[in-house]
Amino acid sequence: MGIYSNFLGNGSCEGKASDGQQAIVTKTSANNTSYNNHHAKDDTHQFDGIKIRITNGLSAGGSLLPAWVQVLGFSEAEMPLDKVPSGVLVMKLPRLSAGISEDSFGFVVLVRKTAGSEKEMFKLYDKYVTLPYISNERRKIAKIDDDRDAVPDFLHAVISTDGGMTQMMALQDIDSLKEKKRRNIDQVKFAKKTSGVVQPADVGDLHPRQRHHAKHTTLEDVPRMCLLNPAAEQIQEWRDIEHLNINGKTVENILNMIIRMPTILQKSSSEKSNRRSFFISGITDSSQQGPDVDRIMATYKKELRIELKQQLLDEAPLQIKEFRNKGRFVEEYFDEFNHPVDTDSNMQHHRQRFSNMTN
Repeated sequence: MGIYSNFLGNGSCEGKASDGQQAIVTKTSANNTSYNNHHAKDDTHQFDGIKIRITNGLSAGGSLLPAWVQVLGFSEAEMPLDKVPSGVLVMKLPRLSAGISEDSFGFVVLVRKTAGSEKEMFKLYDKYVTLPYISNERRKIAKIDDDRDAVPDFLHAVISTDGGMTQMMALQDIDSLKEKKRRNIDQVKFAKKTSGVVQPADVGDLHPRQRHHAKHTTLEDVPRMCLLNPAAEQIQEWRDIEHLNINGKTVENILNMIIRMPTILQKSSSEKSNRRSFFISGITDSSQQGPDVDRIMATYKKELRIELKQQLLDEAPLQIKEFRNKGRFVEEYFDEFNHPVDTDSNMQHHRQRFSNMTN
């Protein structure tokens, strides 16, 4: 089982919804390699004056993890520091998802604009979404409790990301890494600036569809009024205990966003297009049993000469071995195989690579 997570970039926007969103991509299949990357665009939307960011979990099997919808930018006056030290309030809502089953659910997360709040929010994403998803998949496959039982290697999981600073701070938390290691989960940081060619949600339909529907879905388009009461009750409870000091208009805007969200998620995702997203960039082949080498090679932007392709194929076993042993492909091997040094816009020289943070 491979878990592929994807944190796309942070930011803000004004006016209507921006042309971006945040996603976490997950993959479960027979392929035990890792994948992920970071997208630097602004990933927030405006819904009637509130700023939101959506985190999606996309599986190569075609399903989505529970939605994680963040409402950003609350001030200390609106979410008092002494009442909510973490700067994060989480509500779990039934049927806030792309699915239609009665037991489906998702999360709306209110985040204060203070130092450390987004880091805490991404740690909670692991707690409420990523780790429970892995545990549930393992229970279905082998009927084990990965919090209590030893996890066999055939259930080894990989979570990979190239998130922004707040995501990376959460992922580098030493206690979090130790816990993942204990559960036989590897946390991998993928190379930068590869989203447009290998990120399944970008090369496939999910992100383009979600950007479109986030802009154009209105209250008249949505039937999911069943979300209104539980969301309103939770917000009112937070207001009563002074965890949240917001006016009625802000409450209305949040509720209007929430009841539109299931329709946006449903229109943006289908099992067929989700599976296809992983096939396009070679993460899985058409049989979904492993990677497609030819499609992976096709992501190379320059002319792929026969000699270079053969060189890359010859290197692959060594790269896999070094990654397993050391968590990354070391510099001397880049030199040995004559890989060029990259120069970024700040004239810094480096080579792009991914590394295993739990190694």
